[in-house]
Amino acid sequence: MLYLLRYKHIFLFASILFFILASIMTFIHINTKKSEVYKYHEVARTETNRAVDYVSNKLKMLKTIATSLEKVLHNNGAIHSEKLEALLMEKAVENPKIFGIGVAYNPYAFDIDKKLYAPYVRHKEGVPELIHVEDIYDYTKPAHQWFSLPLKKGGMWQEPYYGEASKRMLAEYTFPIYRHDENNKSTVGVGYVNHTLEEMRGFLSTLELGKSGYGVILSKEGYIISHPDEKLVKRKTHLETVAKEQNDKEMIRLIELMRIQKTGDLSLLEMATGRKAWVFFKPIPEAGWTFLSVIFEEPTHEAAQKLHRQMIIISLLFLILSGIIPRPLGRNLMI
Repeated sequence: MLYLLRYKHIFLFASILFFILASIMTFIHINTKKSEVYKYHEVARTETNRAVDYVSNKLKMLKTIATSLEKVLHNNGAIHSEKLEALLMEKAVENPKIFGIGVAYNPYAFDIDKKLYAPYVRHKEGVPELIHVEDIYDYTKPAHQWFSLPLKKGGMWQEPYYGEASKRMLAEYTFPIYRHDENNKSTVGVGYVNHTLEEMRGFLSTLELGKSGYGVILSKEGYIISHPDEKLVKRKTHLETVAKEQNDKEMIRLIELMRIQKTGDLSLLEMATGRKAWVFFKPIPEAGWTFLSVIFEEPTHEAAQKLHRQMIIISLLFLILSGIIPRPLGRNLMI
């Protein structure tokens, strides 16, 4: 009898000790994970800033080259086609990091005997190549806003589009070309410099956003112009339209927050998978774009709670074995 009592006391002590250790371990686990999540978020913020700086520098480069071309065209006035094409080739050689540079003139504005004229130098496999856009399609048709909009609005960033001549998704800065005749200034065409979005997407894939995290770029109008899923880009997916069509309340909440504050972050649930995600967003002011870093977190809080419950169950089993908590007794049946 004394041996059993001592045995129960040992079990009781072990159970209490185990319960205390389990609580301490759970507390340490939760706080360690919180610290890891904080560091993870700081890395995501750093990578968001790095991506914005990279894209901003690319866009600044395009605008600087476009401004340089605009000044040359303004100072030279009427220019011979051979000299103009040589100028475009020279600019392309000097700036190997751009994709293409070109000009496009109004009907008969460059040459009264030639309806359209649009020389364009693009980098093909790293080598500058001169092509003529007018030989590929009529760029003066209303559908081609890269040409029509600058004539009306002046220098501007175009909404990224798929170039028929370049066969690429393009980020492009455009400006009007003016001709000065005595006191008259008339618009005679458009100049432009562009860069491929594919190259930008290649850089974004190097961001340290965890195993399944990724970067997204939204255009000024809210279209997805860079995403790991290329189909979303090619289909010209409008984020807000898709969110409303799918009744994705979490995504709508993110869009509304981005309207209120230009830079920030938000925790949300991915509708398709139910995974918890954090989205960090920041504007790319040069073109009015927005960059988003999307990271996915392990369910650390839920895992800690599960661990705690398991520890409690084990502790209760120890208490039952020690006899502190009465075990259910079967009834004696009298026949």
